[in-house]
Amino acid sequence: MNWLTRRLGCSGRGRLRLLESLRGQLAPAGNHESLQTGLGHSELCRFAQQYRLHEIATAIPHRGDVEDLMVIAWFGSAIADLGCYDSGEKRDRILQEGALFNLAVALFDTVMDEMPAHRDQLKLSVNIPLIRGRLWNPLNPDTRLTSRDPAITHIAALFDALFVSLGSRVEGNSRGRELSEIISLFSAMYNGGSNGERDPFRTKVLPVLFLGRLNYSFRNYVLMEDFYCQLGKFIQLYDDWLDMARDALQGKPNYFLNHWTHTTLLDKPLFYLSFGVRLLGGSLFHRHTTRTVTRAMNDAIEASRFADPLAYQRNLSLCSKFVLS
Repeated sequence: MNWLTRRLGCSGRGRLRLLESLRGQLAPAGNHESLQTGLGHSELCRFAQQYRLHEIATAIPHRGDVEDLMVIAWFGSAIADLGCYDSGEKRDRILQEGALFNLAVALFDTVMDEMPAHRDQLKLSVNIPLIRGRLWNPLNPDTRLTSRDPAITHIAALFDALFVSLGSRVEGNSRGRELSEIISLFSAMYNGGSNGERDPFRTKVLPVLFLGRLNYSFRNYVLMEDFYCQLGKFIQLYDDWLDMARDALQGKPNYFLNHWTHTTLLDKPLFYLSFGVRLLGGSLFHRHTTRTVTRAMNDAIEASRFADPLAYQRNLSLCSKFVLS
């Protein structure tokens, strides 16, 4: 596996070159690593205790230990924080919702990919009609998301906390429109993640858009939505670069190994043909990968620069975390 990741540029010199390229693009903007974005360490510790991340790590070990789960939660809170001008309790709730969403979706995907025996129970416990009912009636105990399956109970509880918070926080004349948009976005993600499809747009970009929709306090909605799209594309490419070897071995769609989405009989052979060519080419393809990921990060940074000054500063801080990871 180590040889394969090096050959594909996911580790070794190929990895170092790509990270150096990203650092080089961030350097002119100055040091933003110390800028507070997302939940702080003490807040994450409280989050871990409140939502029993230790029990989740035991029940669903495929996602790592408690610290790994806390990192996933933090990234969700950080993306939700990018254009957030709110402060105090409202901001705290938005960041917690971002953390809940990112962790719940990650665990949902893990069960769908790695724990087939639990898939049916997951779909019974977390589905669009139940989520719609919980979002619109967050105080009704009859709409609570739960499960008989101990492993799925934790995921249902995270989604339940998310939609209770959202449903009770969003209010006023725009409540109907905002909740409808939230359901629409979540439905697109759910339908792409629970029926075997692996559309990169659905699996990477839509979750980032969802996190952006958790708050409406940013100044320019159209430009911010474009920024979230660009950020989602960067995260997609970054993840596909890191996961290239694993995706190749498991036959999962990956941007760098062809866009295989099970639509035609030729998709699977083309996927493995692309993998074979890239494997034979080795370092010849590393430069292309570096350019592609670096360009995507630049596009996200430029989009945030045009969209909002606060989002720009926080996005630089977020991108620096990718470079240091």
